[in-house]
Amino acid sequence: MEAFEAMDQDELVGQVVAGSKEAFAQLVRLHQAAVRWHLVRCLRDPSVADDLAQEVFLCAYQNLATFRATGSLRGWLLGIARNMATQHIRSEVRRRRKEKGSLASQMSQWRLERMSQEPGEEEDQERTFEALQGCIGQLAPESRRVIEEHYFGRQTTESIARRQGRGAGTVRMMLLRIRQVLGDCIRNKLHNPR
Repeated sequence: MEAFEAMDQDELVGQVVAGSKEAFAQLVRLHQAAVRWHLVRCLRDPSVADDLAQEVFLCAYQNLATFRATGSLRGWLLGIARNMATQHIRSEVRRRRKEKGSLASQMSQWRLERMSQEPGEEEDQERTFEALQGCIGQLAPESRRVIEEHYFGRQTTESIARRQGRGAGTVRMMLLRIRQVLGDCIRNKLHNPR
C-alpha cells in the first residue's frame, strides 16, 4: 500500500488501467472526499451525494484509459461528478414537475442553471477543498472532532452533545462558530496564497 502512496498520478493511473485493484483503492482514497464534497455542494443531499460518488468512481474506472495525463486527475473526477450531478438534477426537475408542482421544480431548475453558469468551477472547488482541509487541520482537536463527526461522520448534534455531556443547542452554537472560523480561514487562504 505504501508503494501506491509514493506513486505520482501517471503511475497510479497506469496501475489502475493495468488492472490493479489496490491502485484503484488508493485512487479512491485520495479523491473521494473531494468528489463527495463537490456532490454535496451541488446537490445539497449527502445521501444522494454518497450514491453518486460511487457512480463517479465506477465511471472513472471504466473510462480511466481515456484520461489524458496532461490534466488534473482530481479535476477530471470532479468533471464526471459535475456531469452526474447535472443529470441527477435534470431528472429531479422532470420528476418534481410531475409530482409536486412549481416551487420544488423551480428550485431544482435554479440549481441546474447555477451549475451550468459556472465554467471552470472544478478548479475553484479543488482550491477551496484544499483550503478547507488545511483549515480543518488548524482547528483545536475538539473542534476538529466535532466537525468530522457532524459533517463527515453524519452524526446529529444531539448524539455529539450526549458524548460531550452538553446540550444540543450548545453543540449547534459551537458548529456555527467553527463554520465562521473555517469560512474566514478559507477566504484568507484563497485570497492570500503562500
